[in-house]
Amino acid sequence: MKKHIRLIIRKLLHANQAETISDALDRYRVKIEKLMYDKKYSLSDFRKALISVGLQEGDIVMVHASWRRFYNFLGTPEDIIALIKEIIGPEGTLLMPSYGQSREYFDILHTPSNAGVLSEIFRNQVGVERSACTHFSIAGIGPHAPILFKDAFHSKYGFDEYSPYYKLHQFANTKILYLGLGSAPNKVSMVHCAAYRLSGEFSPFKNLLSRHYTGTLIIDGKKYKKSMIMRANGCKNNKKVFQKIASLVQKQKRMKLSNLDLVLMEANDLFNQAITYILQGHNCYLGL
Repeated sequence: MKKHIRLIIRKLLHANQAETISDALDRYRVKIEKLMYDKKYSLSDFRKALISVGLQEGDIVMVHASWRRFYNFLGTPEDIIALIKEIIGPEGTLLMPSYGQSREYFDILHTPSNAGVLSEIFRNQVGVERSACTHFSIAGIGPHAPILFKDAFHSKYGFDEYSPYYKLHQFANTKILYLGLGSAPNKVSMVHCAAYRLSGEFSPFKNLLSRHYTGTLIIDGKKYKKSMIMRANGCKNNKKVFQKIASLVQKQKRMKLSNLDLVLMEANDLFNQAITYILQGHNCYLGL
């Protein structure tokens, strides 16, 4: 019955095969937003906004972005990437999610990023590396990228201790930048790292990582079979809890540029807030 209802909703939303219902709904939200926000902004305006929220030279920055929300920007995705690189400078490191559509097969060189337009353009740029993980690969460039990526091959879960995402909170000047994901983002992947850390301590997480599968990882044309784990069947993010954890981060700044929300927060603070909130008895997942 649920499957039938979902099919009807997808048809009503004209969702294409690659779209989730959530993505299709977001597409309609943007259509409505465009009627409300029409002020254009330049690359110079965007530079001022990034600096205003706290992006600095030498930062390690993980960028989550929705290009769909840049409809008032007078520039290109390449302009955005180049600007962030310019601000953080040669000592800074730029990172973006770069996972594929399937957890079971991932070719580092050829699998397209399923994390958005900016991510796909970024991972194809000269000098950009990609972490060796079928579950949650990250693309990056800068002096810290090799350090963050060096153990990724041993990762069995995209947020375990071998993953670059988990390692983010261990470095100073590490920030998470959200562009166009609302003033209260719910795509807070650092929460998954905290949940993994507590999976042996917090009783509701006893069966959190109970699904096993074999992933195929392709590195320079060579095929590797990897034993992987993932969250239990029916386990979904509790978006309200994810947003609550993000709101508790003290070291963060938010602003709006025309229609675009910019949110910058420190990774270490986000990780620690997630740990604290979960240990207070809050389950960040539905269906466990």
